[in-house]
Amino acid sequence: MPKPDAIDPYTWQDEFTLVLKASPSWQLDYGIKLALSGKSCRLWTKNAPGIDAFHPSRPFTRGSGNLLPRAETDRILALLSQVRLSASACGDLGCDGTTYQLKVVRGSMSIDLEWWEGTMPKGWVGLQPLIEVLEDYCSKYGQRPDGGQDAD
Repeated sequence: MPKPDAIDPYTWQDEFTLVLKASPSWQLDYGIKLALSGKSCRLWTKNAPGIDAFHPSRPFTRGSGNLLPRAETDRILALLSQVRLSASACGDLGCDGTTYQLKVVRGSMSIDLEWWEGTMPKGWVGLQPLIEVLEDYCSKYGQRPDGGQDAD
């Protein structure tokens, strides 16, 4: 029987979907979706951070998505494998700011978390490195009002 704190690490043999959505006040919501399947990881985006609410919102990109490089996928897998969450986490509530939602689906299991602003609930701080990477991807790959992206 495994130890109570043991966790199966994420590997390239897994299939999973991870979605981060952010809904800031007075700006368009944005997000990123990653899907690992068949030895490749694909990425889709919805808007980019920092676009004011007067621009039309875009849905998540369609099609086969962008192929995420193997090194970046390994980074995501390592971060996911290190996360430990507390079911009794306490967070802050607010009015103006950003609401975040993270959903991870692995096989028939899923977890859906939601929190307000940059104040991650104390029992969820292990997610912070993963969220920072995903936020970076939103900025790098997110759709701009002119139809472009910030990717290099």
